[in-house]
Amino acid sequence: RFSTDFYITDRKSGIRVLVKAGSGCKVLPLICESNIVTTSGCSRILSTHLRKWLRDRNLPAEARLLRLEEGYVQEGSSVTVVGMLCKDNDLLMIVQPPQPISTGCLFQRLLFPVDVDGLVLGISDSSGPVTNPGPVQHPQQ
Repeated sequence: RFSTDFYITDRKSGIRVLVKAGSGCKVLPLICESNIVTTSGCSRILSTHLRKWLRDRNLPAEARLLRLEEGYVQEGSSVTVVGMLCKDNDLLMIVQPPQPISTGCLFQRLLFPVDVDGLVLGISDSSGPVTNPGPVQHPQQ
């Protein structure tokens, strides 16, 4: 999986935060994925663009069952990010926690403890792009 650093903005306060999800970060995406390409062993013809993409990632391009999926967050969507909040020279960042986080137990709901290692990115199925209700006042920098 590949991810990159990105900014999120709080709708109410206008505070902008950098999410460090790029190189070297473990990311647990809770984002619905959509199929981009589905092939079978019978289909032996792949586009040159797909062959190059596979070669760039050291993946074999011979005829076989292949399914590529893509998940992304649309600009304006509501996102949930679980990580550690840091401040560096007036820049707020959400980074990967140094140790795994335990979720704890809720026996009444049959939720058992889970250790989460890395950033958690989530977006709900029902949340589409959020329209800005009005001008947002940004804090002085």
